[in-house]
Amino acid sequence: MRFFYASLIIFLSLSCEQSKTPPTLPEPADSNYFIRGLDLSFTTEMLQHGVRYKDGSVVKNLLELAREKGMDYFSTTLLVSPYQDHGLLKQIGNEVSLQTGVAFYYEDYRAGFYNARKIAKEKGIYRQKYCGCLYSESEQCKKPS
Repeated sequence: MRFFYASLIIFLSLSCEQSKTPPTLPEPADSNYFIRGLDLSFTTEMLQHGVRYKDGSVVKNLLELAREKGMDYFSTTLLVSPYQDHGLLKQIGNEVSLQTGVAFYYEDYRAGFYNARKIAKEKGIYRQKYCGCLYSESEQCKKPS
């Protein structure tokens, strides 16, 4: 069984939507692969800003690529966050799954959120205070330091 954390680089997604070019999944060795935390970034914040990736071709195209690569499931790292609307994430994941034929794997990982933060802090691992989408990033930049 092959598992795919559905990858959506927001910058790539927006530029692909504007140019009508399907996105391609970068190789893991590419440093840009990790820039945005690679996720199906259908966060509550984005939905509040009117961004609806669940209906957009970007997510569908990316999951088509996952299917072509033989992935059985996709999921999102947002499932660890207590700040996300899990009901909405699950609903969107299931809708995208129906559209693409790649099964959505849901598990509530929120119980490990604070322990993971504690371990990351102890080990000096970088932790950002926003989801990584352009919308939350711009909101973060507006906050006084």
